[in-house]
Amino acid sequence: MKNSKYNYLVIEDDTNVWENIRCRMLAYDDWQALEFSSELTDAVAKITEEKPELIFTDWSIRGGNAYQILESISTVENYTPYIIFFTGYQSENPEIPQKIVNHFPIVKKYIIKPIYENLTNHLAEYIQEARLLALKSGEKKEIWIEDFMQRKFRINPAECMAFLQIPDRPRMKRLIVKDMPSITLKYTWEDCSRLILKWGIDFFVAYHRKSIINKAFVKKLDNRKIILADDTIIEVSREQWKEIERSFTFQYY
Repeated sequence: MKNSKYNYLVIEDDTNVWENIRCRMLAYDDWQALEFSSELTDAVAKITEEKPELIFTDWSIRGGNAYQILESISTVENYTPYIIFFTGYQSENPEIPQKIVNHFPIVKKYIIKPIYENLTNHLAEYIQEARLLALKSGEKKEIWIEDFMQRKFRINPAECMAFLQIPDRPRMKRLIVKDMPSITLKYTWEDCSRLILKWGIDFFVAYHRKSIINKAFVKKLDNRKIILADDTIIEVSREQWKEIERSFTFQYY
């Protein structure tokens, strides 16, 4: 349930590689493709204009190589994409990994071609890391929110992990925010849902209407329990458990 999506870009002159990545990314419905780019000028333009949160880039492309793309990204203010770099030229150019490590720390993953086995085993992990990086670096705006006693708290909406029903107090919700004490709100579920949609958070409802959870902060699923990044444990109804398990297969970390 998300009113906005993350963008990803594939920079590669082999359309078979692009199509393989695109098909794999269809499993993650909060990500949308910016098509692909096969040459340097086009790649730099797409990155500058669209600022995709995730970039898959080959080392060799028409008109140049990935070094020029990485240098261009490094000059864009307030922009930190998750970059997956791959190459089939390491044997001919053994300096590539050293140059990436020493000069381009913005690269998060380095893969030797063929990349398919690596993506089969690790793409879900990369996607989750990309989501978290996007939350940390791409959503810095903070807002003020009032608790049920009209005390004001400054929060980052991207760091809101869950709204939880307070037992026996149907008008009260507990808002869990990363690295902050929980905040008690006098909110209806409609109020909570409206805020989450406004903030663009990818969320789901667990245990009927007793909890609304931000997917990016799900740490583990365990025996009808959802464990958040701060180790908060949320019970899930039997009816919803199978659906939630399917939703998070290959996605939660």
